[in-house]
Amino acid sequence: MLIKLRCKNPVCKYNYEITEAELIDNGELHRFCLMCGGENEILNLEEIVDTDIERQVRDNINKWFKSEGIERTIEICEKHKSSAIYRLYQAELKKRGFNIP
Repeated sequence: MLIKLRCKNPVCKYNYEITEAELIDNGELHRFCLMCGGENEILNLEEIVDTDIERQVRDNINKWFKSEGIERTIEICEKHKSSAIYRLYQAELKKRGFNIP
């Protein structure tokens, strides 16, 4: 996933994109604008957070399938129906062919 950065300086507004790996490896280089030195802001932060949460849900389901088994994973998800993140786990299980209410 590409991370979109933009300079906060109203005169500059320089935009560019970097990969997640580049941000992890060289984050200090992308804190400030390459052109004017102003502070950068992330434009697609909501998209990044949504993708990260979906990836975490998928990874948890995979891990639970291996360690707990399919039936126990479904029971765990059903047990926590009142949780706010339940709908994401329900959607992931539905993608895999398990229809839980």
